[in-house]
Amino acid sequence: MADKSFGVKQLDILGTGESTISAPDRLKLDSHNVAISTSLHVGAATTIGGDLMVSGVSTFSAGGFVDIRRNVSITGIATINAPYNTNAQVAWTVTNNSASAYRFAGPGQDGTEDNPDLYLVRGQRYVFKHEATSTHPLEIRVSNGGSAYNDGVTNNGQHSTNITFNVQHDAPAQLVYQCTSHGGMVGNIYIVGQHLANGADNRVLTATSAYGMNGESTLTYNNPELKIDTTSDRGVVKLDGAQGGEIQFTKNGTDKLYIYNAEQETRIKSATGNANVQIMAGTDSNNFAQLFLQPNGTGSAYINSGADIVVWTTASNAHTTFKTNGNIEVDDGDIIMPNGHGISFAATADSSGTMQSELLDDYEEGLFTPSITSGGSSISYSIQRGSYTKIGDIVNFQIDLYASGTPNGNNLHIGGLPFTTANQATKAFGGAFLNYSAAAFSSIGDRTIFHIPSQNTYISIYNAVTGNTVAGTSTGVDLFNNKEICLTGSYKAS
Repeated sequence: MADKSFGVKQLDILGTGESTISAPDRLKLDSHNVAISTSLHVGAATTIGGDLMVSGVSTFSAGGFVDIRRNVSITGIATINAPYNTNAQVAWTVTNNSASAYRFAGPGQDGTEDNPDLYLVRGQRYVFKHEATSTHPLEIRVSNGGSAYNDGVTNNGQHSTNITFNVQHDAPAQLVYQCTSHGGMVGNIYIVGQHLANGADNRVLTATSAYGMNGESTLTYNNPELKIDTTSDRGVVKLDGAQGGEIQFTKNGTDKLYIYNAEQETRIKSATGNANVQIMAGTDSNNFAQLFLQPNGTGSAYINSGADIVVWTTASNAHTTFKTNGNIEVDDGDIIMPNGHGISFAATADSSGTMQSELLDDYEEGLFTPSITSGGSSISYSIQRGSYTKIGDIVNFQIDLYASGTPNGNNLHIGGLPFTTANQATKAFGGAFLNYSAAAFSSIGDRTIFHIPSQNTYISIYNAVTGNTVAGTSTGVDLFNNKEICLTGSYKAS
């Protein structure tokens, strides 16, 4: 019979035995309802656009594919003998939107979205009923513009036919569908159904392959704790970006603090206000908090700031400020140097002599009690006081004595100096001058010399003219007759 259309209201096939309506390809019954009151036998592909109602025995033989677009009602016995595309779970009708996109109608798709994402499950079979125009063959590929993916795919890259995809268990996580003639007609196929190994409560999942997942026993999340529990020396969190890594801290959705790196710097930045970093010791007794900077090799460790650096114990306590101009301001407190250390002036120029030290390692102020240790006896004092200032190893002192007693012929010594003098073999001698005297040395006067000998703590008195030492009974000495003397001197301490 020629390809002609005809219309009938009722088709009755008479006679006995089995009657056959055959078609070389697909038989399409396009009616609102198809009702069969006896038995139904389908041995090839059939499409029914409306409802299918069978009241007798229905048989779908091997090779048969029945596409029923609406409802199915079978009141008798239904037998499906290994249908075409065995155990297909999902069928999509594929059409085209001009030459720009595919559209899919079926489970999860309403046929109105251009190039939608499709989600397939490993171990299931899918049918793509290609009803797009023949100029848009559909091919499943490994990537956009890539090679065809044929593992488990039948009729791949064909048109006007059914393309089936039996998704293998080792299928990759992502493929694409694409028109072989129009590259813009392309969409994603995501393959799900991964195998999970080592699953347990709170374990974080990682991919072991394109279709496998593993529950990491050493990486867990239990709100609010994310924990790395490794048997290695340390757990590592690595942030790898084009400009480095960043950790953001928020409070109820509001950014508060960022920790990130820029080149070779690690920065802590507040999003809205002050940036505070606290290093807190544990609750055990005698614990300490430490900021430890460890450069590599001969490198230096720096604390750098664009403004003043203030060190305090609490915000209301006295503090020390390192000014941007290089000054150090101590509001309240002292700079304490350990023994043998001090302030170095090594950066300053040296003298023309032999430099022995550029370290200012001591400063001390104090009082001492001077006394006449030789040249008299039965000595009493109305005034007996001394003070000193020691800068480095130079001792400056003042003595005020108001004495009475009995002189004798021994050399006069005023002792009790606060520090022992240096060795005269390597250091200069010290001395004093008389800045006040109530005629204690009446006939000697300005010829009196006060000399501090080597490695001692007393002052010897000499006559500048004769060079002789002055004794308690020397001519002109009236020190023990209720006389006052005031001395100012200096010497080098040992």
